[in-house]
Amino acid sequence: MTGARPGMAAAQIWVLTLTAELLAKAWNEPVYRDGEQRLVVPFTAMLSEAVTSAAAEYGAVLSQEETPALATLIRTFQIGVLIERLAGVDTGHAELVAAIDGRLCSTSEGVRDARSSA
Repeated sequence: MTGARPGMAAAQIWVLTLTAELLAKAWNEPVYRDGEQRLVVPFTAMLSEAVTSAAAEYGAVLSQEETPALATLIRTFQIGVLIERLAGVDTGHAELVAAIDGRLCSTSEGVRDARSSA
């Protein structure tokens, strides 16, 4: 199956394939776009809650505009990764994840240090 990688669980492959099929259907047939939009709204709301929670954990204050903007960025990024994976493209993905993880870990350490010295 295109996009499948060694070690991917069958459920992950199924979700990846199903999501891509739904996106393709909505892209090619406008009648499916309302359904896709109905999925995007709660997904973005869930991401907004996660962004708000993470920001609070790091002591960041986000405006009402920044929270949905960051949720949209994350959602759009995930769709891009999905499309690339289905096309068999993974160039730079591991490096990107490592860079993000490194940044989050260093930020977390800074937050913990600031809390413990307060």
